[in-house]
Amino acid sequence: MHHFYGYLILWLNRYKAEFDDYFCAGTGICGHMFGPGCFMNPGRMYFYVLENALESNQPTCFSRNPCCPGVDWIYKFYFDRGVFDQQSMDRAIGCSRGTPEVFSNNVTFVCCCMDCPSLCNSCCECYFPSICGDRVRVVNAETVQCCCPTRSNWCFNNCGLCGVKTGDPFPVYMVPLVRQLKNGSGKTLADAINNARGQWRQRTGAN
Repeated sequence: MHHFYGYLILWLNRYKAEFDDYFCAGTGICGHMFGPGCFMNPGRMYFYVLENALESNQPTCFSRNPCCPGVDWIYKFYFDRGVFDQQSMDRAIGCSRGTPEVFSNNVTFVCCCMDCPSLCNSCCECYFPSICGDRVRVVNAETVQCCCPTRSNWCFNNCGLCGVKTGDPFPVYMVPLVRQLKNGSGKTLADAINNARGQWRQRTGAN
């Protein structure tokens, strides 16, 4: 009975991501081998934010296709492992520091001290949410390799003249979590993950 109530609490506290069918949806094996488009099965996809973990299924290939049968890629990792890894050697010796944070869609670039339009940001990152859906990525730490910041500042964007906007993370440090999300739902999912992990940190005292 104790386990039943535990699972019931996880179920009630979860957030379910919203997916849609987009052209450049191939994120699995077939998508990488044969190019993007039509290689995901939105009907089988899910991404749950639980009170202490993330759980997802990102199936690959066409459904009911004997030449390229679909494969369910189901994974679950807790907030101190996987992309949120707090047990690595880098953490132990202090080379990686800071709390992981989740972001949605593209970062903002600046040019001549002005924010670039969304189309320019999409071109710079070669990702277009309008045709690929929203996406969510995570930055594992605030500082890596002992002294390298994962967020841009005046030193990296020439005092705002050109580069990633101050305060936004560098794309090279962003680890993909999920994409093909329904347009407009990426930020909601990112906020749900950050909030759930923040509450987990308060309960456990973890970083």
